[in-house]
Amino acid sequence: MTNKTMIKKKVLHLIPTFSTGGAEMLVREYYNHLDANQFEVYVASGVEDGELRARFTNQSHVFVASRSKHGGRFGAWKKLREFMGQLKPDIIHSHLLSSDFFAWWYKKFVNPRVRWVVTLHNVEHHTSWFRRLLWKCILPAANQIVAVSKGVGGYATQFLGVAPTRVRVVLNGIKLDSWLQVPKLEFENSKLFHLATIGRLTEQKGHQYLFTALSKCTQYPWQLEIFGDGEKRAELEQFAKHLGIANRLHWQGIAITIPERLAYVDVVVQPSLWEGLSLVVMEAMAAGRIVAVSTAAAAELMQDGKTGYVVPTGDSLALEEKLIYIFEHQAQAQTVAEEARTYAIEHFSLEQHLQKIEEIYETL
Repeated sequence: MTNKTMIKKKVLHLIPTFSTGGAEMLVREYYNHLDANQFEVYVASGVEDGELRARFTNQSHVFVASRSKHGGRFGAWKKLREFMGQLKPDIIHSHLLSSDFFAWWYKKFVNPRVRWVVTLHNVEHHTSWFRRLLWKCILPAANQIVAVSKGVGGYATQFLGVAPTRVRVVLNGIKLDSWLQVPKLEFENSKLFHLATIGRLTEQKGHQYLFTALSKCTQYPWQLEIFGDGEKRAELEQFAKHLGIANRLHWQGIAITIPERLAYVDVVVQPSLWEGLSLVVMEAMAAGRIVAVSTAAAAELMQDGKTGYVVPTGDSLALEEKLIYIFEHQAQAQTVAEEARTYAIEHFSLEQHLQKIEEIYETL
């Protein structure tokens, strides 16, 4: 009998930066948990380094192309091209537009035989017409297009010109273990309401609507922990001072160990203006926290009043009213948080997500 050694497929995940965004965090899960018997997984950035890189265990499979170190974007892409020439990946899996464009270029001009998978992570109504045009031009060359939610899949077919038969919806998943270790919420009769919002300080995350809502709730004893950083920080700090709530805000910056920090949080508020399928909302639900979100962040994840609290996107008055309801109905809110954790256990498994991604790789 002849022993046959399985030849592993080399899978390269391309991301713009090693920042702590949702797409990058999902790539880290691929890197750590895709079947090591079938796939040899690598990760490379095409734009810049970032704080998340240190969280990848086997650094020999991680490559950084950096604008600041390699002479701008084209210098970074040259370094990435050299790395890929040595690696010779079987599958390129790209995330976010700059990585998608580089993967398209590599497949078209360097190695037409490479299999290319694109994951679309967001409903991009707020992006520029040029970015949408670029996606329309390059996506036809992809071997498989993955959408992280039905909403993203619908956006791809309606606005990016992708045929429905070419899109496969694979709902995001999270590694439940660390979130289920967060202690059960003890919210009833709280003397101080501990709130948190998690995400980059950008227009997308809608921080200004949360700040406006909280400025109308100063009769209640709350404080807000802000996890994340970004180009809007200085502007948001000034806005908080203008509203008179700056002394109640705690700017925590980028935090990797969010599960440990959520042990001291009662309510997670995500007033995003657009999302694909929010990992933050999934994680907060799995942690058993009360979650108040915009309809954009709640889509395909929660039901208002049953597993969380949902308000119209961009509506600070509705968010104010919902927060007051939570403050004044603590027992009911705690029950909703418990239901959210149960729902997350039943629906948010990373293992199910990985199985579907591995099936896609196999069909290529």
